[in-house]
Amino acid sequence: MSRLTILLALPVLALGSPRPARAEPAPLTPIRLQGVGNGITLLPDPYFRWTPAKKEPRAGVMGTVAGPTREFENIELYVGADRRVLTAPVSAGYEAYRIKHEVEKGENQGADVKPELVVVRIKNPFRELVYATGLKQVGRTTVFVRGSTEKKNEAGLAKIVASIASTAKGVGDDIDGWLPPEVKSTWTHTPSGELMIVDDGTVDAAKIARIVKIVADAFSLAKRVVGSSSVATFPPVVRITGKHDLFEHLSGRRDLSGAQAYHLDIAAELLVSPKGDDLDAPGIAAEAAKLAVHYLVGVADADPIRTGLSRMAAAAATPEAVAGSLLASGAELALARARKKEAKTWYRLLMMGTLSGFLGEDADTRGADAELAVNYLVAGTAIGKTSITGWVAGVKKWGHCDAGAEGGVAPIDLQKGDNEYWAFWTPRADPPKKPVKPGGK
Repeated sequence: MSRLTILLALPVLALGSPRPARAEPAPLTPIRLQGVGNGITLLPDPYFRWTPAKKEPRAGVMGTVAGPTREFENIELYVGADRRVLTAPVSAGYEAYRIKHEVEKGENQGADVKPELVVVRIKNPFRELVYATGLKQVGRTTVFVRGSTEKKNEAGLAKIVASIASTAKGVGDDIDGWLPPEVKSTWTHTPSGELMIVDDGTVDAAKIARIVKIVADAFSLAKRVVGSSSVATFPPVVRITGKHDLFEHLSGRRDLSGAQAYHLDIAAELLVSPKGDDLDAPGIAAEAAKLAVHYLVGVADADPIRTGLSRMAAAAATPEAVAGSLLASGAELALARARKKEAKTWYRLLMMGTLSGFLGEDADTRGADAELAVNYLVAGTAIGKTSITGWVAGVKKWGHCDAGAEGGVAPIDLQKGDNEYWAFWTPRADPPKKPVKPGGK
């Protein structure tokens, strides 16, 4: 064969030879979440790599997955778990509201909201973005996978976040499963009406029964305002221990030395640790009311109702209640604000710029105004009933306290709402004095 023939044949041989196969990725060990997601695993595409958060969070975003797909050369997604917003449907509304009102506030937006997938589209003259979140309910916990991309890649992003979220599975008990691994206590689960009582055997039965009664009364009060049905199919947990060090460790707070109860919103539980023979009934009732609101509307941050009901429940649990149902420690301020008509009425509370972090500024004044508002709502006045119905519907649909405010304001008129509020509070805050008979003292 001539040299020319050999040279011409080389390209043919090169084209005909098999290309080296793309190296298959090693099987990915399932992602194991921490905190309230403990016991939950996810299994994304094996080309994805998991990077846990530097500090292991107890709730929220717990890490990222990143890797290539057919649509993306590389994409990074956030993975997490939470109970501060209960159930996947409420969490879906919360994701849409959060992006539209906090992340991309004021932009031209559209959204598709389903229990398992939320897609929010952002459009302005300079860009078109898409945010997508896949969701799945695993026991008491909602797992989420979220990311963002350009509008042209919407279908690919929606597919991948929904696909990863759908792989979430729970292993073991999710009541005690979230507890830190160093907690070695043995917990007994005892159903009690609508509650699940969990204790470690360090508190006697009589005291537990008293605690359950206080909690049940707080729930009854919350139902009078918010409604009677929980958004969740699982019962609220009341976890009781006589070990105060354990109580503080579970709460993640070191400033609770004088407290006997704490609403741990990340776990959607009430922690109770009685000290001595006397129960702090007002303190337990206050935190129990927060848990009740959490379950009745599906959101832990549900102000101003959360704060107002908490104070009202504490007042109802103490004989020193003022004016029928005001917390004694704050009654003087609350009544003074009502007498001078300085208090923010229910309508004006709802019209605040935002209700997130309600007590972050001027906590005493805002707490007093919230308590006055809830007392007004408990009375069941016509406009108040219409407004609270809208508030509850807004919170349950969108999972956000500001959405509740929008729902509560929409069906009522400012002047009529204020008039009804003051008609309720003026005679109570400044009752007319009894006439003195001639010659009497």
